[in-house]
Amino acid sequence: MKVTTLLRQYWIFFFSLSFLVACIKEDPNVPATQRYVSASKDFRVNKFDLSLPDASAIDFSKDSLGFEADFNEEVTWTITIKSKLAIKVISGTSKSLDPKQIYWDGASDNVYFFNPDEPLSIQISFLGSDVVLNENKYKVGKSKVFHKNKITTVVADFELATNDNESVIFQKDAINIFFDPFEGISTKNDGFILDSVSTFPRVPQGKRYIYLHGKDILGAAGSFYIGGFNNSSKSFLLKSKPLDQVYINFLANSNGNKTTKLIIELTGVGGDEFRAEKNVTWDGWRMVSIKLSDFTQSTSGALGTAKILPAALKQVAFQIHSGGGPGREAKAFIDYICFTYDAPFSQAQ
Repeated sequence: MKVTTLLRQYWIFFFSLSFLVACIKEDPNVPATQRYVSASKDFRVNKFDLSLPDASAIDFSKDSLGFEADFNEEVTWTITIKSKLAIKVISGTSKSLDPKQIYWDGASDNVYFFNPDEPLSIQISFLGSDVVLNENKYKVGKSKVFHKNKITTVVADFELATNDNESVIFQKDAINIFFDPFEGISTKNDGFILDSVSTFPRVPQGKRYIYLHGKDILGAAGSFYIGGFNNSSKSFLLKSKPLDQVYINFLANSNGNKTTKLIIELTGVGGDEFRAEKNVTWDGWRMVSIKLSDFTQSTSGALGTAKILPAALKQVAFQIHSGGGPGREAKAFIDYICFTYDAPFSQAQ
């Protein structure tokens, strides 16, 4: 009897403990290896230096910013770097910082880029301490170049310049391209309107983006084609990889317009065309990433193969459509079009 009672009590304890453990959830935003150590009342910073070239403008196309520090005790620290819109946060727990291990390569944690000529605000703070150190004398000289990681191929950033292997292949004088800051361009082409507005969203990358704007002038049922743009025929020299491992990425924003649809078309071997659709109905910039395996054939070329061959892709087109109905407006802001391999574009790559 006593043995049975003890066994019963054991199993009750075991299942209660198992249930308790199952109910404990780890915070997904906190790394499993992260330790937190609060500063004592005697905490002090013995040294905090930035390891970078002499110039105040940092060239992130080739350099990085290292952090060197020494504290009198182990503590959890946070380095926060900001420009106008971009932000980068680096944190850890240690008694010192080695610039070869703790450094910043110019990438951002949010959708915005650290753009040239923008001043930087650099701050280090400590858990449990009022000690805060600030450095504000540096700015971005050149932005981080992402195609050097060999997994990103930039199609267009609309900056009107050729930089290393970044080819700007959408031309400024094309009738269906509008640049910000706007230059007084206003024209109409089959319902496709390039017009200035009173306010623009802030540029996420560089100094310019493309702005597409128009109305459904026919009141057609369903989706109405307004206009679009494409590059001149040119191979992107992509790697031959499975289609579910190749992404086309672009920044998009409609300023909250609810009737905007983008159609992205790819032209490949023999004139074959493949398309994907994306409703862009949000306010604020987002990075959109679409696998090539999600594209479907829309046009069969005379010499086509009916297959997407990444290495043979030579043209990208963006079309703007509005929802059906007379006067229905659509608008889209687009920036930084690129292909990536194995994963969607990330500044952490």
